[in-house]
Amino acid sequence: MKILMLGLLLFSRLAAVADTAVPERAQAQILQFYTDGNCIEAQKFMIQYNLKKLRPNIMAIAASCEPLGYNPEELFARAEELSPTGDLILVLHAKYRSIHDPKNSDEIWQKVLMLARNTYFRELAKERLAGVLVDEKNERPLKLSDYTLLGNAFFAGFYKRNPEQPELAFENPRHSQGGVLGGLFVYRKWYDFGSLGIRYSGIYENFGKASLYNFFNNSLETPLSFHVATSKDLIFRPFLGYSSLGGEPYHFIYGVGMKAAVYTGSHVQSVQGIFYNDRIYHSAINATEGAHYRFEFAWDFYPIFWTISTVFAAEHVSSPNVSSFLGSTGDFVMSHNDLSVEFKFERELPHFGLEVSPKIRYRADTDDSTYVNRLGASISKQREDFEFSLKTMITVPLIKSVQFFSWYEWNNIYSNFGNIDFANFNYHNHTVGLGLRAQFSSY
Repeated sequence: MKILMLGLLLFSRLAAVADTAVPERAQAQILQFYTDGNCIEAQKFMIQYNLKKLRPNIMAIAASCEPLGYNPEELFARAEELSPTGDLILVLHAKYRSIHDPKNSDEIWQKVLMLARNTYFRELAKERLAGVLVDEKNERPLKLSDYTLLGNAFFAGFYKRNPEQPELAFENPRHSQGGVLGGLFVYRKWYDFGSLGIRYSGIYENFGKASLYNFFNNSLETPLSFHVATSKDLIFRPFLGYSSLGGEPYHFIYGVGMKAAVYTGSHVQSVQGIFYNDRIYHSAINATEGAHYRFEFAWDFYPIFWTISTVFAAEHVSSPNVSSFLGSTGDFVMSHNDLSVEFKFERELPHFGLEVSPKIRYRADTDDSTYVNRLGASISKQREDFEFSLKTMITVPLIKSVQFFSWYEWNNIYSNFGNIDFANFNYHNHTVGLGLRAQFSSY
């Protein structure tokens, strides 16, 4: 009888609030209950509101707490219908499904992998799909605030046949083993219109037998993202970067990118224009610095358990001609055009992930360079380079947010400027290595 009375009371309350909008302060309170891990109080509080009138993110949070009188799966479905590309909604749904219907949770984690704009959510999905065992019932709730901190750190050992930077291919290569340290830090502040972020990345390569090529590179970016529509973002990306080679200043860049991205149910499409200048401190190649105009067109596809990324890029580098270059005199063309296409195939398998990334690039100077070759003949020739590279990587999740990874990379540049010209721009390298990576997040 008590159960019947409770059901009638619940039904009457739901009927009374069927058409009542939910105040913002109430939605904030639901969020706070969830963040505090207090779903019991949330259930009592939510009984007075029509949860189908919540904002999509809050609706998914409410569903996570299994509100009385509602089917959580129906609330998740409605939230996803209202916000088809909401990655937080999908993560909450996937975590709920992992507890209550684990056999059918992979399909939701696959959607997270497909649509998440947040890199932490993507990595979370990869771990779940790779079989990392996590007791979702004992997991703390996601910390949902108006800011996000996330990043990673890694170290690895490797062997390289050629530690040179590709643009220094004319120098004498020397194979070497070495070590690399790197990391990424991202801070993002969320607003109604989108987000403002700070993104820093750094990497240091140390070569045991070729210390002149020890390489340190770091970059800073402050992306400003606008949600111009439910599934469309416009991103403004000011950035700068600095690197050193052998402990000496090597390269400095500064510029801006403008990116438009469209998120659909089957793929992500984006176009980006990047404009930047660089300064090269290495005396041998400082004539190659100039203004860069780059355009990228990208498509990411998500067949089941796969991520297939494609990037087509066209770039023009504008630099003045010089009369002296690499110890030779003549008329040397520094401006050139580049075309490239990159692919990345990622597959999440039980207990490990596989990545295969081929790349093809074609570079051509805008005109002929005139010089005297090493045989004493006067030559007029346009430089053309073809670059082919292939990288394969295996990632094995060890524990939550920690992975072991190993990789092999083959990289070759075939140039029509060889041994008898004023410089040999052919480049040949392969790298093999293994390491550990750890991720962190304020979530």
